[in-house]
This record gives sequence, structure tokens and C-alpha cells, in this order.
Amino acid sequence: MNKGNFGTLQDGRSAQWLEIENDKLRVRVSDYGATLVSLWVKDAQLDAVLGFDQVGGYQQSVKYMGAMIGRVANRIKDGQFTLDGQVYTLYRNDKGNTLHGGQEGFDAKLWTVREHTSQTVTLELVSPAGDEGFPGELTVTVTYALAGSRLSITTRTRTTAATPVSLTNHAYFSLNGQHPSLDGHWIQVDADEIGLLDPNGCTRPETLEVEGTVFDLRQPKRLTEILNQHHSQLEIAGGLDHNYVLNGVGFRPVASLVKGGLTMRVLSDMPDMHVYTANFLNSEVGRGGTRYTPHCAVCFETQYYPNSVNDPSKISCILNPGITAEHCTAFEFDQEDQA
Repeated sequence: MNKGNFGTLQDGRSAQWLEIENDKLRVRVSDYGATLVSLWVKDAQLDAVLGFDQVGGYQQSVKYMGAMIGRVANRIKDGQFTLDGQVYTLYRNDKGNTLHGGQEGFDAKLWTVREHTSQTVTLELVSPAGDEGFPGELTVTVTYALAGSRLSITTRTRTTAATPVSLTNHAYFSLNGQHPSLDGHWIQVDADEIGLLDPNGCTRPETLEVEGTVFDLRQPKRLTEILNQHHSQLEIAGGLDHNYVLNGVGFRPVASLVKGGLTMRVLSDMPDMHVYTANFLNSEVGRGGTRYTPHCAVCFETQYYPNSVNDPSKISCILNPGITAEHCTAFEFDQEDQA
């Protein structure tokens, strides 16, 4: 069970990395943001996620790279919501909206390591009542676990008062190895609808049927071809930055990413997934001195429909006291033998 020092936070506290490994995968996680730092696929001999060599890179970048996002992933419109007759006002950190939990979301917290074995690591965070304006004390655990060629990320949450909760992992994936790029990548997402963006990038209640549009990913499409299309919705965010309303229920395959002989499958029990093509990366210097440029990776952020706390027509993200909510998203790899 390898672990080590991951550097010093701006407030002087130390962060660490923790490693889990089997014969297929080697994964590093940090207690800072419960962040997925590295996902080494042994058969393909590449790291499937972007990351930094030290914790300072994560603090300086503020692109949520690999981190656990909470309390509520994505955007809450106008930074407020009403729950049980009370209006809650949140910090607005993205064009008048609340993005990824607010000014200091779960991605910027130092989590507590609860368990570390050879193939699992569990971290815990207690978010006090009033944290970033949200009601109720929320206790969160996240477990990273290996089984064959699959990495699963399981969250468990409980609260002392009703509160919105929509957690996700914000890993940036590229199957291109040391020099991240989406060239030659094919994407597939099992969804018939997407949420439309307003001019400020917040997902509207209205959805669009993907049939006949650039957003139809039900059959594999080249990511670079999608990004080269002209569509008003792509222009708002400079690429894909859209919520896909996933088909099916329960834990099931929801998406795939393919480059050459390597396939990554995404499985989840969540109802929605935000697909984001790293549009706002800005040549940050990442692992090993590699520069991370726009469109060099893609995120699969499983979640509840964005801003659903303000839209009763969507599946509710409200967690009530007395309930422990558990959700799982997994990433599974398959490397074809090259002739």
C-alpha cells in the first residue's frame, strides 16, 4: 500500500497521495479533493487521466481536474434555490451562477483517509451546515476500488437536514498517452436528449432530441469531427459542455471512449452525465511538464440534471435525513491485442 507526500497546501497543511493496484490498473488518489491523480492502464502502458505532479498544480489550476465535486456538481442558476419554503443564497462563481459547489467546493477540501488497502481507498468529508450556503451537515465518503480492469468510484452521503446533493468525479480523460489529445478518439453516449445551454452556460430545463444533430452520440463519432461542427450550442461553450439525459436506469453502461485498440467504458447508476471537452483549459503545465490545451481531453461527469434543485420536473437531487444515498460510476478498460 504505497503512499507519499503530495506537497504543501497554501495554508501550510500537507497533502498525500495513496496508491491502489492490481494486475490491470495502478491508481493514485489524493486526499486533497479526493482527487483521481493517475489511472495507469497496464495493458496499454498509458495514463488515462490528466493530472499534476504536486498538489500545488491542482490549487493553481482551479479546473477541478480529477476531483470529487460537491455538494452540487454543475451550475445552480442565479446561485439560489428554495427548499421547504426557505430561500438559500449561494456564492456565485460562474457568470452569476453557482458552479461545482461554490467558492470552495469539495474539490478544494482536505479529506480524511478512512481506509486504505491494496485495491481500495476510502476518504471522508464532513461538510458543516451552512457550508457554501447549503443546509444540513453532510457526511460524504468516496471509495475508489479496483476489480480487474475496472475502477469504480462509489459515494455514500447522509445529512442532518434536507439538502441538494449531486456528486461527480471530474477526471479529464485522454487515451493518447504522454501527449494528451482527442485526435483519433471515438465517443459514444447512450442518450436520446441533451439539456440546452443558456448564453451563460447554465443548462436550461428544455431538452433537445439528439436525432439528426451533431449531439447524437448513440453511435460512435469522432470527437474532433464534432468539435469542428458549427452549431450555436457548441459556440456557447467552445465545444461540448452539455448534459446528456441517459437512457435506462440502475447501474448500466452509459458511454464509451475508443482510441485505436483501447476502449474505455463508462458505467453508472446516475440519471444524467455532463460531457465536457476541456474547452477552458489554458495550457496549464501538467504531469511531466506536459501542457494541457483546450480539447485535449474529455470529462464524463455523471450527475443529476443541472439546476434540478430549481426544477421539479427533473429527477430530484434532494437528500433527506435518515437516508444514506449510495451511487457508483465506473471506468473499465479493454486493450485489443495488436496483430
